[in-house]
Amino acid sequence: MSELLTANIINIIIFGVLYITFILTPKLTRKDLIFGVFIPLDRAKDKEIERITKQYTIELTVFTIIVLAAYFCLLNTINMIPRIFIITIFLFIIGYFLIFLRANHKVKKYKGENNLMENKKQVVYVNTTMSKKLRSDAVLPFYWFLIPLGVALLNLIIPLMKFDELPAKIAIHWGIDGTANNFVEKSVGAVVTNGLVMMGVVVLLIFTNYSIAISKNRIDTAKPVSSSQKLYKFKKINSLFIYSLAIIVTTLITLLNFNSLNIISVNFKQLTPILIILFLVIIIAPIALDIKYGQGGSNLKDTTEEKSEDDVTNIDDDAYWKLGSIYYNPNDPSIFVEKRFGVGWTLNFGNKIAIIISIILLIFIISVFVFPKFFS
Repeated sequence: MSELLTANIINIIIFGVLYITFILTPKLTRKDLIFGVFIPLDRAKDKEIERITKQYTIELTVFTIIVLAAYFCLLNTINMIPRIFIITIFLFIIGYFLIFLRANHKVKKYKGENNLMENKKQVVYVNTTMSKKLRSDAVLPFYWFLIPLGVALLNLIIPLMKFDELPAKIAIHWGIDGTANNFVEKSVGAVVTNGLVMMGVVVLLIFTNYSIAISKNRIDTAKPVSSSQKLYKFKKINSLFIYSLAIIVTTLITLLNFNSLNIISVNFKQLTPILIILFLVIIIAPIALDIKYGQGGSNLKDTTEEKSEDDVTNIDDDAYWKLGSIYYNPNDPSIFVEKRFGVGWTLNFGNKIAIIISIILLIFIISVFVFPKFFS
């Protein structure tokens, strides 16, 4: 299988994953959050809301077909596959977000016109014992990450120790089959580039794990015990996935790095099927977990016989969510909160620390792409 064909197959898989993710997102989000709008659980299945959800699916599907048709037409006429792919990805993301905003506006309008919060007692559930458990026990402790951190460190130390024995050309980029396709002249900077990037990735994953621990706990006030148990499982499985990702990434990059430096010998052409499988696992596993667990564990079955209080509901904080997905609440000390649409966490941009974190993450992402260019 040629690298070009393999790359295009992966591109198609990525397009498919994007489509499936956005199609499934309404079903993965918490049941009382419809397209980023808080709706009481007993009104979440109103016919109008179901109609809006169906229309969202149709619009998303039609848009996807049109963009993909244009993508494949361009592939047959213009030899600029990487650029076309990047442009198409941006088109998908922008288009999907606009379709989401359209649905968000419709649900907001329906909520306001029908006064859905009438006769609902809005309550905040607080349980310090459970909060402590969700923060300290639900995620893996830091010392678990010392293994991938140590592997990343080896990618800095060993190449420097064997500097004189290294080849004159150092690989800084590899194809899908593991074959190096971009080389630079040997230098200390070129030798440590891959190790530094790996260290950055591991530190980012460690921080992500920590952010899950300190994130704001959203407990359903109508069924607090069951909701807390589900959230605990949700945080635990996400922490385990992040750790698994750290192990896979550090192992793979180490094999690629050490092989290109002639420290070890690996035939990556024979391992191409395994590399593709790992790639698919990294993409598909989160989707599978999201389908099973849902946001905050909302798709899990209740493990208690707790009765739901229909007249009690969570606080309606729609006012703090801009465009249905950006949280801005200066009065909330939380740095990380659950996403309103989709699965995972986002930042509270009303918190100054969150702004600093955003800037640091942006600098890191830019550095990952720019730093290797200094030696190319």
